[in-house]
Amino acid sequence: MKGTYNEERIEALKAKLGEMLKTRRFYYSKNLKETASILEELAERLEAKEAESYIKAEAYGLYAVNHIQAHFSERVSIEDLASQIGISRGYLTRLVKDITGMSPKQYLINVRMVAAADYLKEGAMSIGEIAEACGYEDPLALSKAFRRHYGISPTEYRTGSSQDTV
Repeated sequence: MKGTYNEERIEALKAKLGEMLKTRRFYYSKNLKETASILEELAERLEAKEAESYIKAEAYGLYAVNHIQAHFSERVSIEDLASQIGISRGYLTRLVKDITGMSPKQYLINVRMVAAADYLKEGAMSIGEIAEACGYEDPLALSKAFRRHYGISPTEYRTGSSQDTV
């Protein structure tokens, strides 16, 4: 049963530790084994919790990245996303940055810009349609963001003057 932690086992550990503390018998040799076993149990529990915590953090970060990728065309609020996951905005920022190298907001903009560039390459949609498809309120907002991101306007990009650099 080593490695599994049920309530009964935890209560038994607490009782043992409480008894030892009450009688102050930590220093007697007959209790060294008992003390060692309690410490080993506590160390295993801590390791299991740390592993669980790491796995949860990875899952939260991946969920956020996937959510941004899947919903970039919608209004994505980082605060709402953090709340939806059940973590703080700061923690979400750290997790996304660990995975992507960017803050969630930067990552969202990057995903939108890559999509906009792809739509522009295809040439089938107007700038207004691309703006809407990429989560921008209007063509001007997309144009400003595109120029800030790539250094050229969407129209310049579409005409091919700098498609190689993007």
